[in-house]
Amino acid sequence: MMTTTKPIEYERRTVKEWLLALLDGSLALPRFQRSYVWTDRKTSDLIMALLKGHPVGTMLLIDRYSEPVPTGASQEERRSLERFVPRSLAGAPTGTDLGSCRELILDGQQRLTSLWRALELGAGTGLEEIESHGRHAFMEVKDIRARSLNPVGVRWPQKRKAGILRVNPQKASLENLIPLQLFDPRAAAQHGPDGDPLLEWCGGACADVMSDGINLWWRISEQLRSRLLGRNIWYAKLPPGMDRSQAIRVFVKVNESSAVIRKFDIAVAQYDQGTGGRSLRHQISEWAESNAYAEAFFGPDEEKMIPKVGELILKVACLQEKKAPTDKQYVSDEVLGRLRDQQKLATILEGIEWTFAFLAEERIWRDKHLPSAVPLRVLPALFPQLHANADSSDLEGKTRRCLRAYLWRAFVTERYNQAANTRLKEDYDRLKQVLEALKNEAHPLKALCRNVPIFSSSCRLPEEKSLHDIEDPIAPPTRKNALSRSLLVASLHRGAKDFGSGETVSAANVGNREAHHLFPKGFIKHSVESKQVNHCLNYALVSGPTNKKIAAKPPLLYLRDRYKQDADLTEAELKGRLESHVIPYRALAVKEGVSAKANPDQIREAYADFLKARAKDMSTAINRLAIGQQL
Repeated sequence: MMTTTKPIEYERRTVKEWLLALLDGSLALPRFQRSYVWTDRKTSDLIMALLKGHPVGTMLLIDRYSEPVPTGASQEERRSLERFVPRSLAGAPTGTDLGSCRELILDGQQRLTSLWRALELGAGTGLEEIESHGRHAFMEVKDIRARSLNPVGVRWPQKRKAGILRVNPQKASLENLIPLQLFDPRAAAQHGPDGDPLLEWCGGACADVMSDGINLWWRISEQLRSRLLGRNIWYAKLPPGMDRSQAIRVFVKVNESSAVIRKFDIAVAQYDQGTGGRSLRHQISEWAESNAYAEAFFGPDEEKMIPKVGELILKVACLQEKKAPTDKQYVSDEVLGRLRDQQKLATILEGIEWTFAFLAEERIWRDKHLPSAVPLRVLPALFPQLHANADSSDLEGKTRRCLRAYLWRAFVTERYNQAANTRLKEDYDRLKQVLEALKNEAHPLKALCRNVPIFSSSCRLPEEKSLHDIEDPIAPPTRKNALSRSLLVASLHRGAKDFGSGETVSAANVGNREAHHLFPKGFIKHSVESKQVNHCLNYALVSGPTNKKIAAKPPLLYLRDRYKQDADLTEAELKGRLESHVIPYRALAVKEGVSAKANPDQIREAYADFLKARAKDMSTAINRLAIGQQL
């Protein structure tokens, strides 16, 4: 029960007051707060609503300390009075001092962070720091020369263009764009234009004609900047007597119906409530900084990365606690208790890191090539058993074969198309049992087939005929299709040497590879439908330069042209490069003299024969991977 009956009171502050409080550190986020997720569109809508005087919702605050902090209080005394540890907004300078923080934002983070980022308040005043932020916002008006400036919205040009517009006021004004950084409340004139960066910008926009520049400065300042910064946003503050747990419940209640809040954010709030140690967010951030694979699989934006990693951690913890990895279980006492155990949390993170290293062995180095994210929950959960089995090299080898077989069956079967959480828990439980008894198993695959549902006959591997079906072709690997991505990754297993340079595919160069049509579009477009041209088996990943040099000719003709121009490149070596992609070299042959326009039937037949030949090789490859063998 609350220890106070004092009602919540509503007050208001101007946008300027909100931003200045963020700038001086007196206002911040509680450490458990979710990541920033708003889109550019929502930010633009917010700023336009403020300019037009429309409602923008009410903020919810809580005092950082449960009671006034005595003068000269020690750090320990301050900590005992602290409800929540504060953290800075996304985009604030690293190492921002929050010692003066007195209030925390429970609801309103997305709105205030959007304003902060649009005005680039973490970058300092002025326009000289061109590279300070990755993206720059501009206020667009209908006609910058008009007496009455009519705001249209907020725009974020591409980085290169934005950089040019920021340092060239004339170019920006010709497009009716004004850098929003010039709306910084610290730069807003209090007693005239002296020292105001907006005046300098207006002078440049008006070709240094002083009277025109001052006139433009006055119109922008009065009609846009002052109007935006002067708008009031209402807020409520939770009563002084409310303790941490009650505040957490309010936070959850306020946010649980939000479309943008993640269950991870609620779990973090509960986690931080029960530990006096480091924030879960902070621990994930530290892990991501030292992990070579984090950015490739979760993206470079830390604000988006942390919840993705966090949800994976929660799913792994659920499995290890013998629970289905569902939203409901994320905040269970058992799951949060496991994560609060620093050793167990470290093991989960180590398991995730090992999983990415294992994926790298399978030639999967980035999220865009990952056929399915489902097994990423199971493999880290099984890492402790792998670690236990590593005492014996033979036993570790068996364990890795079992996990490879599981991984590929998760990729290519339809086991997880429905009820994925329930089914993966069942597979995890059975896999764990098999791995625990593996030292007594002479035939690990038989043990898997007997005990683990995904290895049962009901979970069939793709049939060879379905792979080469030209009437109902498999989607190209550029799509988010599990089977097509699986085939692409399988085609990399033998090294996938570049046709031109002979360079083996690797983590360092896979990002520069492009999806290339083996039977070129220009050669077969008169013979088959476009969806058939883009059949998954008609693709290989090659370097950009190689891809650009391929002409609309029969496949072997353009390939042989390459080694004729290079006296040191033999046909046998070229053949080896193609076969390293699981491409049957001879199946690329088309009868000499066949014309793309004159002989469409013959080309269609040759193309269908190639798809059948490659499907046969791919089927063999998939079947080997699905029993834990390497190609």
